[in-house]
Order: sequence, then structure tokens, then C-alpha cells
Amino acid sequence: MSDPFYLLPNNLGDLAHVCAKSRDRFAMQGVHLSVADGAYGACATDGRRLVLVTGPVGEGALDYPAIPELVASPPSEAAAIIPAREWRHAFRVVPRGRAAGPSLLACVAVHLGKDRSILASTDGRTRHVAAVANLEGRFPEYDKILPAGDPEPTSRLFVNPEHLAGVLALAERFRDEKTPKVTIELYGPRRPIAIRTSNGRQHFLGLVVPLY
Repeated sequence: MSDPFYLLPNNLGDLAHVCAKSRDRFAMQGVHLSVADGAYGACATDGRRLVLVTGPVGEGALDYPAIPELVASPPSEAAAIIPAREWRHAFRVVPRGRAAGPSLLACVAVHLGKDRSILASTDGRTRHVAAVANLEGRFPEYDKILPAGDPEPTSRLFVNPEHLAGVLALAERFRDEKTPKVTIELYGPRRPIAIRTSNGRQHFLGLVVPLY
């Protein structure tokens, strides 16, 4: 039998930024959350980008401060699509820093229902509880496009994500407004990654040194 709720780490909140904004992609406007065998899978996509985070659900649910809405809940469903706005807000109000106390309080407690799901957090004194309507519709079968099981990648580089993100963000300012693209060039495992773009008047070249 499924547990009535699960504890999820607070760094999952930003997945909502990858969700679709277009109303014609209704199911993609939320985060698809599934739980099985003590592990979660949280996926967000807008049809062009996809982020999937997997990991074990937090231990210590029995020690989590009692929240009536969770205690009275039936066993959780296996999966649901949580609207991006409500997902982002639930993780934003999780206690952080010293106020979070024990690590389990730095989690969001989630109960997946057939039609509505509950997202709750507490610092042991005050609590935030939201009962949200699940998004309907069919979420993309993302497991069919995951690289798992495919042949080995043609190349693999290790980079500092902050360095790569910073150069890409800067490149965005120099791209052609009508063609939102940059070119990423790989020259070998120990050579810098080149990032190029142009707006017709200016030509941008950024280099990111890989980690060895």
C-alpha cells in the first residue's frame, strides 16, 4: 500500500521554469511527479527542453510534524501533474537556512490524489498547505526519448555548469533576434568548448574550459 504522503527535497522547485507557457500544451504546464518503490521522478518539459530529476523520497515521514490534511489523506496515487505555479510556490515557502532545523523540515510534503494533490511545508510552528487541482491531459511519454539504453555518446565533456550557463546567458544578448540560436563547437576532451553567435553586426565567441 502506498504511503499517504512523500517528502521531496526543496531544490526541485525550479523545475517549474521549464514547464510550457503556451495554453495549447496544457499537460506540459505542470510538473509530472511519479513515485514508486521509495523513489520519485519529477519531469518538466515545454516540448523543446526537458528536465528529469530522480532520487529517493525523504526518509522520516513518520517524524514529520502532523499536518491534518496529510494525516487524513488516503494512500497517495502513483503519479500526478502539478501546475507549475503551485509547484513553484510550494517549494519557495519551504523553511531555509537555520530556520529549517532538521533536514526533513527542508522538504515539501506531497500527497498525490486522483483529482487534487496536497503540497505542504512547515517549520514546526507555522505551516503552508495548498490543495491544488491536478492538470488533466496526457503528459509526453518522455521515457521513450531518454538516452538510457542507447549506444555510448559520441563525446563526453565535463564542465562547470555555472561557467557554461554564464557564457550562454551572455551569448543570448548578441544573437540575431529573428534566429534564437547559438553554435556549440567541440574540439576534443581537453580543448575549450566554443560558443558562437552573431546578430549580423557583432560576432560573439565564448570559451568554456572543460574540467579534467
